[in-house]
Amino acid sequence: MLPDFLVAGPPKCASTSLHFYLNQHPEIFMSPEKEINFFNRHYHKGFDFYSSHFKNAAPGQKIGEATPEYAFLPFASDRIKKDLPDVKIILCFRNPVERAFSDWLMLWDAGVEIDDFKTCIDFNLKQMETISFDGEKGAQVWFDRVNHLHQGEKWVRSYLQAGMNGSILEDYLSKFSQNQVKYIFMDDLVSHVDETLKDLFRFLQVDEQFVVPDKDEKNFYYDRKAYRSLIKIIGVKPARRIAHLMPDNLKNVFKQKKSQVKKKWVLEDAERKRLKDIFKPDIQKLEHLTGRNLKHWYE
Repeated sequence: MLPDFLVAGPPKCASTSLHFYLNQHPEIFMSPEKEINFFNRHYHKGFDFYSSHFKNAAPGQKIGEATPEYAFLPFASDRIKKDLPDVKIILCFRNPVERAFSDWLMLWDAGVEIDDFKTCIDFNLKQMETISFDGEKGAQVWFDRVNHLHQGEKWVRSYLQAGMNGSILEDYLSKFSQNQVKYIFMDDLVSHVDETLKDLFRFLQVDEQFVVPDKDEKNFYYDRKAYRSLIKIIGVKPARRIAHLMPDNLKNVFKQKKSQVKKKWVLEDAERKRLKDIFKPDIQKLEHLTGRNLKHWYE
């Protein structure tokens, strides 16, 4: 039992929502655990470990999983191509400037990131001069990164690589046929959710007339700041399970706390401009590949 499709990311581009929406379709089985991280972190555990996540799929269901890191790690897409050559890939693209800041904010809120955003981008640029995620050497770099998340400059950042949407799409199209790769834009998912999901259902060859009944996804990662104390004590996954079981009145206490402190961090205009300049060539590559006008992302 292995996936028919992967929601490959990138991070902070609605993979949680897509997992939630797709899982409601009766002809689709999504892994109970989002972000299995098999092709990027747990590849050494083998396919018995991977397939165990899909053992409860019903006969005939399309099987999927969502791991955002697959998008921007070439060694992961290499492994996917080798082991799942017929799999379908779903990518969701977002303004890379906003994505990078959102990614940093999530890690800062969780207590993982220790440096301010500008410093992290400086590190990221410097690291990109000597570090890549290509091949098995890149896989080792990423594995080391996962195990050194609290060591300051030694921690390999990926805020920029994860937002290089043009390069991400180019990589997947170089390894898979066009009818295996589906890209959507987060803006469309937010503003036209039913139409966007209908398009995805058609791509996955399930009933495209199905309308997802519950669109009120509560993204725990977005609320991490509210649950930060709980995370520090028991960890992310147990905290997420507890958060889902909390009564609404207790959740509201946490969310009020979050809203009081979240305003502390804003993306400064100078840093926004710098990021636009960094991402502009890649955004133009994405424009060329998709035929979509994305000038509002860099002008």
